[in-house]
Amino acid sequence: MGGPDDRPPVLEPSSTRPKTSSGRSLATAPTTRAAADRLAARNGFDEFWTVYPRRTAKGAARTAYGRALARAPAAHIIEGAARLRDDPNRDPAFTPHPTTWLNQDRWDDDPLPPRGSAPDDQAGRLMRGEPG
Repeated sequence: MGGPDDRPPVLEPSSTRPKTSSGRSLATAPTTRAAADRLAARNGFDEFWTVYPRRTAKGAARTAYGRALARAPAAHIIEGAARLRDDPNRDPAFTPHPTTWLNQDRWDDDPLPPRGSAPDDQAGRLMRGEPG
């Protein structure tokens, strides 16, 4: 009792460093808002944020964008955001939050169907007094 074999093992300093959820050492993770902003500028998030047609929950979108980069290159994601922004059939009321759009890999979506192509739209036009 109290001998050298009773001491707990000494851990290597690198194994005691706190880790982020992605397994990176906190020493390499951005620790300030300014560092996070610099990283976002390098990985294309700022361009994505400028292009995407709905600006809601920027912090969550930044996180989702970082995860999306593991599934697609930044240019492909930004091109998809531009297609959505420029789609004449996009209804702003139904534009998904950027986090949702990124988490669902929506940059690969087909163009939206033309507005007014729903079968029940005929009834809506008649109710508004428009010719059928």
